[in-house]
Amino acid sequence: MRVDMLDRLETELLTASKANAPIREVALGQRVGLSAEELGAVLTGLGYVRVEGEDGAVTWKRKRPSRQQQTNRQRREKPTNEDHPFAKLRQLSGM
Repeated sequence: MRVDMLDRLETELLTASKANAPIREVALGQRVGLSAEELGAVLTGLGYVRVEGEDGAVTWKRKRPSRQQQTNRQRREKPTNEDHPFAKLRQLSGM
């Protein structure tokens, strides 16, 4: 898949996701020139989950990280490099 097509796909996915609109597999695949299987692999790799509706239509929804995953991301601290120019400033500020 070309990078410009992937960029277009991602933009469309984010727009639909923000509007809480379902992402229709058939229409999306036609726009980017991928088969359903290829599109499914790309969407799964981008963090989307396949949802089959009652009418048999396949849609995709963005998988949201759990609260535990969000909390873990916020708690992570980057290791400090003592040779970094701001390391001394950090020591002086008492952090």
